Amino acid sequence: LDGDYTAPSTATTTTSSGAGGGGAASNAVAVATSADFQLIRGEQNEVKIIFKNKDENESLNDLTFAVTGKIARYIDINPKQLSSLGPGQQASIILRITSPTYIELGKQELIITMSGKKGAIEYTDSKKITLEIHEMSKEKAQQLLASSRELINKLNNANLSYAYLSELLNQSEAEILKFNFEKIRENSDIIETQVKNALDSKKIISELDSLIISASEKGIDVSGSVRLIRQAKLSLERREFEQAYKRAKELSS
Repeated sequence: LDGDYTAPSTATTTTSSGAGGGGAASNAVAVATSADFQLIRGEQNEVKIIFKNKDENESLNDLTFAVTGKIARYIDINPKQLSSLGPGQQASIILRITSPTYIELGKQELIITMSGKKGAIEYTDSKKITLEIHEMSKEKAQQLLASSRELINKLNNANLSYAYLSELLNQSEAEILKFNFEKIRENSDIIETQVKNALDSKKIISELDSLIISASEKGIDVSGSVRLIRQAKLSLERREFEQAYKRAKELSS
């Protein structure tokens, strides 16, 4: 009722993702973004987040930055405060992440919030980021994939192509696009072991063939060895590479 009284002007900013919903409070500012980052578990990682003052006429003041989420306690944010951000200016926020070895693999979501004032109005800008936590880097996964390709080529050149291993390679080619590096490592281990067994078996069998021919020419009874080497060759033809290597190795020892 006092004619000299003026009501204070305040607003609360709510940030949400997606479309639809009801109306927003007057002067509220809502910002929502999403970004993916690939991190290695157990190593220190840094992620840069950009906040921008989209107002071309008014500064943001008394800014503070905070991070929330399941792994927020493992994250150091720098800077934590900023006195002002001028019209149209940007602020780079660095998240330093030291991921203990027990952090779960897979996706982890974080919310990075910038709070402050725009004039007399409370201002909040929040960004959601998704981290992909891995046990190995993308570069290492690419190296393993390249090695798998080379091994499959060697197998094919030795006329020992194996559909199962080719399928694993194709699977790895698809999984790297999904950042499923652990699956690539698993497939790589299988391909490496199988190809090594196959090529080593073929080499040993070839050497034994020569020895058997030489022994036979000298009148030495090699019937037992011929039977055993025939079994090793049969395993190789059936693409039972582990069994073929085992039999060939036993025969050569």
